[in-house]
Amino acid sequence: DQAIVAAHSPTEIAEVVLDQLRDIIPCERASITQYDAHKQEGVLLSVRAKGRTQIMPGYAVNLRDLTTLYPTMARGAIQLIPDLAALEARRPDQEALLAEGIRSQLLIPLMARGAMIGGFNLSRAQPNAFSNSDIEIAKEIATQLAIGLENIRLLETERRRNSELEALHDASLKITARLELQPVLQTISEYALTVVNADDAQIFLYDGQTLTFGASCLRSDLTRAAQSSPHPSGLTQTVAATGERIFISNVNDHPLYTDRGWGGGIIGIPLTVGGQVHGVMNLTFDQPHDFSENEVRFLDLLSDQAAIALHNAQLYQQLHR
Repeated sequence: DQAIVAAHSPTEIAEVVLDQLRDIIPCERASITQYDAHKQEGVLLSVRAKGRTQIMPGYAVNLRDLTTLYPTMARGAIQLIPDLAALEARRPDQEALLAEGIRSQLLIPLMARGAMIGGFNLSRAQPNAFSNSDIEIAKEIATQLAIGLENIRLLETERRRNSELEALHDASLKITARLELQPVLQTISEYALTVVNADDAQIFLYDGQTLTFGASCLRSDLTRAAQSSPHPSGLTQTVAATGERIFISNVNDHPLYTDRGWGGGIIGIPLTVGGQVHGVMNLTFDQPHDFSENEVRFLDLLSDQAAIALHNAQLYQQLHR
C-alpha cells in the first residue's frame, strides 16, 4: 500500500505492484492495463513474463473488444480461465499465450466509481493453478491498485484544470485588451488555435440570418479549401442556426462532409451572448481527432470569453460609427 501511494505515475504504480507480486503470487506472466473510457482504449502499463513475450508495454487494447468478450468485467466481475488448452475456440492472443506455455488465466477488472479503469491479469503455466486464496489476494491487490491509479488520474486532472484556468485567464486578458472588431477576431482565432493545438481556426460573424467571414489562422492547406466559406447546409450554418456546438472526430464518416471531407476532425462552437448567436468559431485538425471531455469543456469556456469580446467589439464598432 505504501509503495503504491508513493508512486507518481500509472507506470510507476504498475511496476511497483508487479515487482512485489513475485513474492506474493508467483506467476509466469502478469500485466497491468489502464483504460481510457473516452477513447475506448487501454494501454499496457507494465508486463512481467518468463521466456518469450508477445505483448510489450505500450501495446493498445481495444476496450470494446474486451467488454464484448467478457461483458461482466465492466461491472466488476473477475474472469477465471482454468485451462486455455481446453477452450473450444481460442483467440490469437490466447494461442500466443499457449505457445509461451501459459495454461490458466485470472483477469481482474480495476474499478473506480463504478467504472472499469484498467485490468490486472495473471497467468500461470499449470492448468487450474489459481486457488481461492490466490484469487482473494489478487482481488485485494487490484483494489489497492485501482485506488492508486484513480488518485493519480485525479491529481493529473487537477493539475490540468489549474493549467487550463491560467491559460483561460491569459486568453481573457489578450482577447479583451482591444475593442476594435478585426483585432479582437484575429486574437481569438490565433489563441484558440494555439491552446488546443489545432491546425486551422476560423471565425464567422452571424446576424441571425447570414454568415460572413470574420478572421482565420490557418496552418494547413488541407482544410483551407473545405472551410474557406460556409456551406449553405454545412456545419457552420448548422451551429449558427441551432446555437449548439458540433464536434466530429472524422469528417469522412459524417453526413455533413460526404462530398468534401479531408480525413480530419472539426469542432464548431457558437459564440453566444444572452441566448443570441453572434458568430461561430471552427477549429479543424488535419488528422482524425477524438475530443476529450476536458478539451471540450475548455473550449466552451474560451468561447464564452470570445463571445463577450466579440459582442463588445461589435457594440464599440456601432458606437464609433
